[in-house]
Amino acid sequence: MSKRRIDVMDPFIKKKREERGISTAVTTTSVSVNPYSGLPFTQKYHELFRKRICLPVFEYRADFMRLLSDHQCIVLVGETGKDYQ
Repeated sequence: MSKRRIDVMDPFIKKKREERGISTAVTTTSVSVNPYSGLPFTQKYHELFRKRICLPVFEYRADFMRLLSDHQCIVLVGETGKDYQ
């Protein structure tokens, strides 16, 4: 089994954002303000984001988000390894 990792948005926050007409998909790093805190993203955030998008599982993020919106519960299984350290 390959080593994969994913971040998933809280469904409650997603529902509230959709009610207000705000997009829940962030597909670019050009967003300069954190939507959760209202503060600008730091240089450290951008460094970590560049590393995160290189992980093998990042390409499946949209699929996981779709599954999460279609189902009440999903189970993701991952193995510990170098990517987690």
